[in-house]
Amino acid sequence: MRAALLPTPLLILAGCATTTASVGIAILVIHHTRKLTADDPIDTVSGTLGLAGCADTAMVLLRLSQGTTLYCRGRDIEEAEHAIRFDAEACRWSILGNAVDVHRSEERRRVMAVLAEEEVTIDDIVAATGMKRSNLEKLLHFMVKDGQVVRVRRGVYRAVTNPR
Repeated sequence: MRAALLPTPLLILAGCATTTASVGIAILVIHHTRKLTADDPIDTVSGTLGLAGCADTAMVLLRLSQGTTLYCRGRDIEEAEHAIRFDAEACRWSILGNAVDVHRSEERRRVMAVLAEEEVTIDDIVAATGMKRSNLEKLLHFMVKDGQVVRVRRGVYRAVTNPR
């Protein structure tokens, strides 16, 4: 009676999970995502949250303005977000590296290069990057919000060693 209340895709995936455990094989299920974005990429899997929850590993392909990302989360793997690129000629996907690093804007890269070693003042960042102070202040605000940079005190910043 209880199984009749579950959506059919969830019943199928639950059956796949039982089969893989008993036979010792892996089954790859490809499903689509919804159009609505979410803070957690797993929430973009179309249908109920149970679909992604009953899989040992979930991978979500996201096409963002910065580039394409493969987000991975599972029981036996570390959570990761990879920047990827599709080569149409070879018909092959390639991992370019950590999505945060690869998709970082050129301006953010320049700021991070200046902040790599120590705490730095805004004036020193302006001198090293050649950016306008007003643009740099806005960028630093967003970098603090994104967890890439920490404001140590007024006008002084440092890079976060392990950004989100």
